[in-house]
Amino acid sequence: MKTAASKVGMLCLAAGLLAGCESVKEMAATSSDTIGGWFGGSDGNYIARQVGGDLSEDDAIAIEKASARALEWTPAGKAVTWSNPKTGTRAVITPGKKEMDERQIQTARNKGIAASPGLELIAQVWSAQRNANLRAAPGTGNRLVGGLAKGEKFTAIGRVEGGKWIMVGIDGKAVGYVFAKLVGPIKSKRAPVLREDEIDLDADKLGKDVVVEDSTVATACRTVNYTVIVGTGEPAKETFRACKASDGAWEIN
Repeated sequence: MKTAASKVGMLCLAAGLLAGCESVKEMAATSSDTIGGWFGGSDGNYIARQVGGDLSEDDAIAIEKASARALEWTPAGKAVTWSNPKTGTRAVITPGKKEMDERQIQTARNKGIAASPGLELIAQVWSAQRNANLRAAPGTGNRLVGGLAKGEKFTAIGRVEGGKWIMVGIDGKAVGYVFAKLVGPIKSKRAPVLREDEIDLDADKLGKDVVVEDSTVATACRTVNYTVIVGTGEPAKETFRACKASDGAWEIN
């Protein structure tokens, strides 16, 4: 059963490993669904019904964003507070420690690129520290399928082979493997995202030479305890658990 927290999630349209996300308001502007529908109620106040108050749509979106930031950056046990003095709505968000968990996620790869069992998910933007070769499978003895120029950005899908090799994602699909010492993470301005539903890759949009499959990966998960108070209403305490997805978003599960 979904908690109230799961109804606050930002809905994302994912087109692969480099997915773009839109806020609830943006999605409502481009679809026939109402904003209230995204929040589980006709008037957009699902959490408000939990606490007996009136939670505005803007407050719901803001709490979702604060939860996403807490999941991404806040140390375990440290409370993050959020409030809107105009509406009187307050929230206290406390994430737990990160734990690695095995999950099945959808991944996409070019045909000829080896699947990687035992992948440890990264799902972050990295860049090449120097010119680097791309291989069809982890290991210098495997077929050369391309390369990365120094400074070129890509999605680091995950680590393989004890951390020595990185699966490289470009344009929403895995295109090869690069030696880990030749690449590294960069500071990204992309805001963290929290959503309720798992992404569903569209093989047709990714191309006929792409394999879309379910893969078992090790990914970071966190439990979040939070309290929402609307005006003078009673506090609503909720707990949810979220795990990193293949596009870097946090998915409630």
